[in-house]
Amino acid sequence: MKPTLVPQKGHRGFYGECVVACSPDGRFIASGGSGGILIWDVATGWCLRTLRRNKSDVFSVAYSPKGNFIASGNWDHTVTIWDATTGECLKTLKGHDHFVSSVTYSPDGNIIASGGWDNTVRVWDVATERCMKVLEGHKESIESVAYSPDNRLIASNDIHNNVRIWDASTGKCRKILKGNTGDGCNVVFSPDGRRLISSKDRSNTVRILSTESLKIVLNLGCGDKERHYCFVTYSHDSRHIISGGLDGIVRVWNADSGVCVRTLEGHESFITSVACSPDGCFIASADTLNVIRIWDIATGNCVHVLEGSKDQVTSVAISPNGRFIASGVWEKNLRIWDTEAGTSSRILGWNAEYNDSLAYSPDSRFLFAVNRDKVQIWDTFIGKDLRSVKRLEFDKSSAAISPDSSNIAVAENKTVRVHNVGSGENVLTIIHQEGVKLLAYSPNGLHIAAADVLRKVRIWDAATGECLCTLEEHEGTIFSLAYSPCGNYIATGIHKLLSVWDVTSGECLRSMKGQESYIASIMFSPDSRYILSEDSDSVRVWDAATGECVRILDEFGSQISSATYSPDGRFILVADYESVRFYDAATGTFQAGLIGLKDNHWVVTAPDGRYDSSDAGESPYLRWTVLDESYPVTQFKDQYYTPNLLGKYCMGKTSELSNQNG
Repeated sequence: MKPTLVPQKGHRGFYGECVVACSPDGRFIASGGSGGILIWDVATGWCLRTLRRNKSDVFSVAYSPKGNFIASGNWDHTVTIWDATTGECLKTLKGHDHFVSSVTYSPDGNIIASGGWDNTVRVWDVATERCMKVLEGHKESIESVAYSPDNRLIASNDIHNNVRIWDASTGKCRKILKGNTGDGCNVVFSPDGRRLISSKDRSNTVRILSTESLKIVLNLGCGDKERHYCFVTYSHDSRHIISGGLDGIVRVWNADSGVCVRTLEGHESFITSVACSPDGCFIASADTLNVIRIWDIATGNCVHVLEGSKDQVTSVAISPNGRFIASGVWEKNLRIWDTEAGTSSRILGWNAEYNDSLAYSPDSRFLFAVNRDKVQIWDTFIGKDLRSVKRLEFDKSSAAISPDSSNIAVAENKTVRVHNVGSGENVLTIIHQEGVKLLAYSPNGLHIAAADVLRKVRIWDAATGECLCTLEEHEGTIFSLAYSPCGNYIATGIHKLLSVWDVTSGECLRSMKGQESYIASIMFSPDSRYILSEDSDSVRVWDAATGECVRILDEFGSQISSATYSPDGRFILVADYESVRFYDAATGTFQAGLIGLKDNHWVVTAPDGRYDSSDAGESPYLRWTVLDESYPVTQFKDQYYTPNLLGKYCMGKTSELSNQNG
């Protein structure tokens, strides 16, 4: 089987609730969160594969008793069953009317119980995919569900910590424990079946019940009384209880006495999930920063920290000379790629969490990085090192750079202010009738188009501030706005609808439907013949003259954040939260992927398995995987390493690649 090159992955996203489960043989950890399910090798700490049916986030994961399947509870209201070895999606169970927050297998593996934010627990036959029972009674969203080891009971609790214990055969509720608003704890049975961790009381102690009498037999303190919610599980032998909470500390308790026997510290954020391996050797814990730690139970040492090494790309731009690609990265960075050298040449510090947009000046010298608080301007011609030459800070919702890079127009509620880039001076103020959402300069710099909250676009004289034309009759909120390079047309994107307008007459020439959700960005091809439109799931290419959709790009690993044409129109660059992807604009075929890694490491990948990376193809953040086996990056380097892979694609030297591949 052909090996797959895998950059060290982690759950993308900003603040989330990562959840973990251990395989029955203790070899793997499945983690669920933003971007799907990741399967981790416990021995190496490496992510082997990603399980993703669509771009739905995962709220819960559970291994089947034999370890051959994984069930997940998903944001899109479904329960998914996966092949644990291949990662194939086998079945999708539909019936919940809201997020599925918890899933669990019955001990024989034939049944799955799921809890959702629709206040119900559903019991599914795995073989037939049929919902056998709907357990109703909770008045609030379900937080967790659990099966007893003897198959007799199902326990569930809701966000207000009310616990119900159900007869698994009949579906009747056998006991109710009332909780209290604000506190929380998941439900879990001990492996020996004797006890159930059920809920917390008002004194912030965990209540533990006898499964025989269904009466409380132990109250367990959970640490800092000011930090309420905790996540708990039992050790494999039922002798210990492991908890993690909002103070970021994992605690190990004696299950009989309730005494804390060990604390494990290292998380820098709230703990969202804990799991214990079936052999009792390690504990896995996850936090809201999507960091997973594996702890040796015997020593208390953290043996692995599982987290992503990849950039989370939020925006992309290519310089007009085609030499450089800039990608905006979550966590205050800008990454610069050199298409001639084929490398990631620089990382720029950027004091903002998220880049709304990036733009190069026409001479490729300046790079403008825009977010909701500021515009930062970088001079890329000063020696080898890039540096910030000026930062202009505005309270704004949108910004646009004039084609000659001399001015920046910024929107401030109902006002558009134009500032000189060099001095920062306000050179023009335009009073708009309504709040301005989007701005765009005409290609000749003479006009500024402004889209407002009342679904209108007004075109202003950039020198005098006079309103020249109004584009009306939009059918919804305008999410995107762009001029054609020829300057004769404006395209606007609303929810699922793209429209093309004549700038002179203000007439809507045509509207194109087909996008799956709101159109986040649009761009004309350099020759004005095509329009690129992007939503969070797909990129579409439209014939600007006929309105026909000529191409759809939708094979992305995560949510799309940006899309653009290369200056010569040969490529379409699409940024999702995992990479920047090159597509041939004429055919729509995937050509190469640019992935930024930690510590200025990087990798360029091709569909046929070839790659180029930092450290001459031996980046420490890369490994090969073949099914459940993981190998060092050097294992297949001779076969697949291709220096300057990106440069050869961008320079059109595909014959060299074909010869090398042959």
